[in-house]
Amino acid sequence: MLGQVDAKPGAVPDDGGVAGFRARIAERTAIEVAQVLDEAEALLTLTLVTLEPHRRGKRIVVKDDRRTLAV
Repeated sequence: MLGQVDAKPGAVPDDGGVAGFRARIAERTAIEVAQVLDEAEALLTLTLVTLEPHRRGKRIVVKDDRRTLAV
């Protein structure tokens, strides 16, 4: 049942029934996945910036960087 995609082409989330439910799931998935990926990218970028001194052979003070990574 989950693998079948029989949603009507003009279905909107406000419609009732299975077609409206599938449209709501598709809408929420598109929004939520994009937000999660944006947050993951921001966290990884911040981590790379924070670890840059380590790559150059310098020491990192964890106590100071912990505040930076607390997003």
